[in-house]
Amino acid sequence: METQDHCDCLNCLLQTKWREYYAATETALTANYPAYREILGLLDRICTRPVEIDEYWDMAVRLGKLLEQMGPGTVFYNYFFEQINPYHQGTARHFRHLCLDLREQIQAFDRWRREKRRLRLVKNH
Repeated sequence: METQDHCDCLNCLLQTKWREYYAATETALTANYPAYREILGLLDRICTRPVEIDEYWDMAVRLGKLLEQMGPGTVFYNYFFEQINPYHQGTARHFRHLCLDLREQIQAFDRWRREKRRLRLVKNH
């Protein structure tokens, strides 16, 4: 759904805010692509296989550091950094659920990036 620049309805304001988050995330991703790839790898590991309690701390700290590298104003940082990092509010009880939520946010971000850059095939006769 497209928003209008002059519209002040809640939906348009939220859409605008998400576009700002996504733009900041894209900038952070471009500047720190290796960290993004490592985040994806960790999330794949955490979300698809059991995490033993003795693995939790190291994984949560590493993921927290990577999320912090992506910086404030991104979809990685504003909520997930604080909630996943065990030195802040992170707990083992909610770790997998937060990682699943983060993975969904990243998938939504990736869809936004793909839709923004539509490529067209031009057939030459």
